[in-house]
Amino acid sequence: MIKWGYNVDIKDMKSLDEVGFDYFETAIAPIAEMDDAEYEKVKELFESLKTPVLVFNVLLPGSIKVVGDEYSKEKCSEYLEKALSRAKELGAQKVVFGSGGAKRIPDGFDREKAMEQLHEFVKILAEKAKKYELIIPIEALRRAECNCINNLDEGESLCDSAESENVVMLADWFHMYAEGDTPERMKKLGKKLRHIHIAMPNTRELPHADDGYDYTEFFDAVKSMGYDGGISFEGKGQYDETACRNYLKFVKKFI
Repeated sequence: MIKWGYNVDIKDMKSLDEVGFDYFETAIAPIAEMDDAEYEKVKELFESLKTPVLVFNVLLPGSIKVVGDEYSKEKCSEYLEKALSRAKELGAQKVVFGSGGAKRIPDGFDREKAMEQLHEFVKILAEKAKKYELIIPIEALRRAECNCINNLDEGESLCDSAESENVVMLADWFHMYAEGDTPERMKKLGKKLRHIHIAMPNTRELPHADDGYDYTEFFDAVKSMGYDGGISFEGKGQYDETACRNYLKFVKKFI
């Protein structure tokens, strides 16, 4: 059964807790960088919510590089220990690896070497994910946000290189639309597809009945492949309870 999620800043969780989302999604990188006192406050907040925080994104801050001369296996491993252990403790099931700033290939750096580093990092990530019993969906980002892993083909290649059941695929309709990936291509991911992001194409805002876009083909593909994971709105803008309820009513009619 599909679960409907919402990517939200921690500060806005309480105000949207009664909307009816099945789960919240939020960034783990800022939480990983918190001191112990700040982290304890986040734990208390999450424990007080009716809506569980089951998914985290923004695995890596831009300061932790996984390609280029600044890449360090030791530094990445140390960071992942803290980030994934905290995600698990907070109730996470999945932690999304998009992190365009972390995996952007520096100008002039050898691309082949960069991809070797990235594949090495994903194997480290897979080991940590197995340790903490977490699923890591790989998110392909449009070229405007990163200069590698821009479409589902490239994302799937990176996913496969991990050789791990803990590393899977994410389909983000906003990024797919920008890069020309189709719902039919998404269907080819099969059981590898374990998480979905949705937003209005072009503007990345909250989908609604009068936004001018037809989501039928996308959701028909989701249904036909028997997908039963999470679908999160992940985009820009702040929305109140009314807008969020209208969104849920709108998208649920497709399923």
